Amino acid sequence: MLYFQDLMPGQAGAATTLFTNTTRVGWIIAGSIAGVVAEMWSYHAVFYFALRWCWVQLLCMWRLKDTQGAVSASNLAR
Repeated sequence: MLYFQDLMPGQAGAATTLFTNTTRVGWIIAGSIAGVVAEMWSYHAVFYFALRWCWVQLLCMWRLKDTQGAVSASNLAR
């Protein structure tokens, strides 16, 4: 939620609403995908599918660059 509020300074209410609504949409989409995967393979496959997407997400986060500069020990010492 803080990420959305940082993207929309001065509009904390709108940012919170956007976060809440996108979370609910995510639940609906995730439930539908889990149902399709379980129907095609098995319920065990749902967990493997989710684990695979966790790894993909971690890879994407690892490749992101910090555009505002990382906080380092030298910056904190100042």
